[in-house]
Amino acid sequence: MAKLVMTHSTTAASRPILLRVVPAIALALLFALATGLLDGNPGVAPAALFQAPWALFTNALPGLLLAL
Repeated sequence: MAKLVMTHSTTAASRPILLRVVPAIALALLFALATGLLDGNPGVAPAALFQAPWALFTNALPGLLLAL
């Protein structure tokens, strides 16, 4: 009988998940900033990210839900 040996480490197993999650989060942030830029409303402008970050994401939420 052959022994089954696990050769993958935990970091190697988590790397593919990280490679899928990080770009998705970066694209969602970029989409939210672009939506605020295209909207033209000063309350959701990309400059308002540090003052009211949730307003920017709620403005982009319908598009993010559609993309998901």
